[in-house]
Amino acid sequence: MNDWKSLLDRMTIDDECGSLKPATLKNLKDIERRLGITLPKSYLDYCATFGAGQIDERYRISIPGLAKRGFGMYDLEKLHKDMHENEYEIYLADPTQYHRSIVFATTERRDTLFWDPQDVTDADRCEYGIWVLQEDFVIHRLCDTFWELVNEICLGNRHDELGMGPPEFVFCPI
Repeated sequence: MNDWKSLLDRMTIDDECGSLKPATLKNLKDIERRLGITLPKSYLDYCATFGAGQIDERYRISIPGLAKRGFGMYDLEKLHKDMHENEYEIYLADPTQYHRSIVFATTERRDTLFWDPQDVTDADRCEYGIWVLQEDFVIHRLCDTFWELVNEICLGNRHDELGMGPPEFVFCPI
């Protein structure tokens, strides 16, 4: 069971960035309908607890419903659309994987994090494998769930898999 509330309680919230604005159930359901996919349960729970923002000031996590408020980079649908308008596919070994991907985050190193809906890791919770498109156009698999991404890579001992130094437990809400 993912306990986003306990994780949030352990983190420092940088209120100079803004205040927590969790996603609404309506925004979450609307984006699922528009993208034609059920979003991972761990991500939905994260959105309902944290909202958009930066984890460890290195990982920019988007949520649905922010484009109209002027936060396109943190709006799931806009980020996903913008990243697919780039012509990355011509440089990739498997362009079909990136074409079907759901982009949900970027890093300070200009990595793009996405789900591959064909890489189902937990059908009951609609969890998909998380992949990274790095600046050099290399794609590799990072982990099985959004919970694992946040707790083991963004804030855990696997941070070096994306070339990051030791994490700080800071969340900067948008």
